[in-house]
Amino acid sequence: MMSKTYVIEPTQKKSVIETTFWSNQETGERLEIETGWRWGTFVINGLEEDEIAPDDETVVKNEHGFEVYSYCNAELDNTNDGCWEYMTLYDKDGNSCGDSEEEDNPLATRLKELEEGWYEDSYSYLEESGWYDEDSETWIYGPLDVKVED
Repeated sequence: MMSKTYVIEPTQKKSVIETTFWSNQETGERLEIETGWRWGTFVINGLEEDEIAPDDETVVKNEHGFEVYSYCNAELDNTNDGCWEYMTLYDKDGNSCGDSEEEDNPLATRLKELEEGWYEDSYSYLEESGWYDEDSETWIYGPLDVKVED
C-alpha cells in the first residue's frame, strides 16, 4: 500500500508560530524564543496508524491550532518572512520576564543581555553561553490548505 504525502500550509498570513525551548543547567534558567512567520510549508510523508489524516475536515478547519510535529513523519519544507520574535526568560524559581524594558523586573537586565547576544550570533551565542536547545514546537493557527500527493 502506497503511503500518501500531505503538503500543509496556512491559509492566513502570520499564522505559523515556532517556539524553541532552551535551558541553562549552570544557572537553572529557561528561555523561550517565539518566532512568528508570515508563511510556512510542512510535509507529512505517510501516517502512523493512530494519526488522523491532515485532509480530514476537522483537521483542515483547525479550530484549536495544528501542532505540526504531533505527526511522527512531519518535516519542515520552509518558513519565510519572519514577522516577530519574542523572548521570555524564566529563572530557577519560575519567575519570568518577557520585556527587557520592564524596569520593575529584576530579570529584565539578564533578558536584555540574552536578546543582544541572540541578535548578534543567535544559536552560537546561546550554545557558547551554556544554553541547551531542549525542544521546539510549531503551530499553525487558522484554516489549513492541505494538498495530497500519492
